[in-house]
Amino acid sequence: MMKRTLQRFHSSPLSKYLLAGMEQSGISAPPRLTYLPGRNSLLRFLRNFSSSDPGSEAYTKILPNPGGPVGIIKALRGEGKGGYLAFAVGPERGWTGGEVEEFRGGGWREVGMGGECIRAENAAEGETKIKMNLINTSSGAPLTLTGTLKRSWSPNGYDHFLNLISSSYYVNSPIFRVIPGFIAQFGLNPDPKETEKYKRSIQDDPKGAGPGNKKFTLTFATAGPNTRTTQIFINYNDNLFLDNQGFTPFGYLDSFAVEEIYNGYGEGAPRGKGPDQNAMRFKGEEYMKSFPKMTRIQSIEVVP
Repeated sequence: MMKRTLQRFHSSPLSKYLLAGMEQSGISAPPRLTYLPGRNSLLRFLRNFSSSDPGSEAYTKILPNPGGPVGIIKALRGEGKGGYLAFAVGPERGWTGGEVEEFRGGGWREVGMGGECIRAENAAEGETKIKMNLINTSSGAPLTLTGTLKRSWSPNGYDHFLNLISSSYYVNSPIFRVIPGFIAQFGLNPDPKETEKYKRSIQDDPKGAGPGNKKFTLTFATAGPNTRTTQIFINYNDNLFLDNQGFTPFGYLDSFAVEEIYNGYGEGAPRGKGPDQNAMRFKGEEYMKSFPKMTRIQSIEVVP
């Protein structure tokens, strides 16, 4: 049914990405799509938008653009108008200054994208490059790790991790459990309210689609079936015994430099001397600062 519904979009260069996005998000009714191949068609669209659609005043009109004055997530949270959303998706270079002015004149709100920007071909084909910026490493120097996320390995895990990145959930989060030869673990926010907000679990993915828990793969931590939330393992070894326990990798990091993450606290309490996860979950930064040497995540960003 979905493919028949999309027949009218097949003449557009965007149809491939629209169909893939709908399939990934479980949407069966396509959004209305207007393709604007040049400036003249853009101006016609802006002139006719209100008059051609009697309900256009109910639209929240968003203009994503690199370097926009406010983040897209913040902009959407601040609207609260209900009704419909209209997004003007521009070329990869962004909109020109003149085009932005035309949109502003029509009541469109310019927003920035930053790390929330995902190239359309990456979203459709299910492979996304990331960089993880770390501070407070073993050497004391900042460290940037690069990696690749693979949707074909773990569709639910891949989508969920990208959602957490776009929400800036991991900013300033510590890598609190580091066991050489096994794993490094992160995923508890310094603000307990944020940890609580994102505690909803996701469904498991079928095992066997990826390489398993090989060295430097990324996988959500799990406590049983369908319990994955925000915590991540970076595998420091080939931990293939995790494959049968619901740990489904969704990507990997590129470099041995991952082992620069501070490991002096070791296993967490009560089995070890490291941070207690329950205390971090409920007390947040108040408790985390008792372990000042923990490596922190400055940001995780999608690489355009």
